[in-house]
Parts: sequence; C-alpha cells; structure tokens
Amino acid sequence: MKFKMIVFCACMHTVSVHGQNMGKDTTKHPVMHQGKDPGSDMNPDITPAGPAPRPDQVYTYVEQMPTQSYDLNKYLQDSLHYPKEAQANNVEGRVIVQFVVNEDGTFSDVKVIRGIGAGCDEEAIRVVKAMPRWNAARQSGNKVKCRYALPITFRLEEDKK
Repeated sequence: MKFKMIVFCACMHTVSVHGQNMGKDTTKHPVMHQGKDPGSDMNPDITPAGPAPRPDQVYTYVEQMPTQSYDLNKYLQDSLHYPKEAQANNVEGRVIVQFVVNEDGTFSDVKVIRGIGAGCDEEAIRVVKAMPRWNAARQSGNKVKCRYALPITFRLEEDKK
C-alpha cells in the first residue's frame, strides 16, 4: 500500500512592533539650539544607535528575521519521509521544531518543542538538520543568532488511511 504525505509548513516567528503611534509621523526632527550643532550629544532629539550585539546572545525578536533563499515548502515535501510506524498507526499531526539560526546561516540547538511520536519527531529533526543554510538574522545591521520555530504537519492522504 502506497502512502502519500502532504506536508504543510508555516514559518513561525514573532515580529515586534516598534512604537505605539502606528500610522502617525513619529520622525524626530532636530531642534536648533542657539550656538549648538543639532548633531551634538547635547541634543535630546537625536538618539544614538543601539549597542552592538553580544556574540553569545541568541535573539528571539530581531529587526530582520532569518530567511531562506529557496522554497522551504518544496524542500520539506521533497525531503520528508513519512515514518513507517506513523503510516501503520495512521499517526497525523503537527511537529514543531525549534532551532537557532547562527550568524553563518547554519543550525544548532535543534529540538522538538511539540511532537506527535511514531517517528515523526525524529524525521522532522533529521530534515531540519539537513536544510541548506539560511540568510542570518540581523540586529542593528549585524548578523546575529536567532531562535526560530518551524511547524511541520504530517498528514496522510485521505484515501490511504
């Protein structure tokens, strides 16, 4: 009996919203003080750039989330193999794999944070570890490590159950 797996992934990440004034002009305009340069450190309206990211820090919220230069859904459909134990027991569901995208686009700390068992968790980890490199996340213009969660849905074709 042949089983066909339908894979659906939705990349989960959180985008932080900066500021409370959505839609309003929140641009800071320098105020000219008599005899003072608007770029001087005495001007309260000019804010300096944030501190440089620490090399050991893993971010959850960043200005630019990591991205892929390939079709992630196609990669998952081509690479995932439905485990025989899951097929035999009609196991379906969503496995959520969490991992860190490093500064060079490689992956570390790959683990299942929500699994369904029957070999699906192990298969999801295998495929994530084998993924091609991503484009790293960026914070203050620097490449940084970023934690990411990827849901992978295992679903058997309806007529094959």
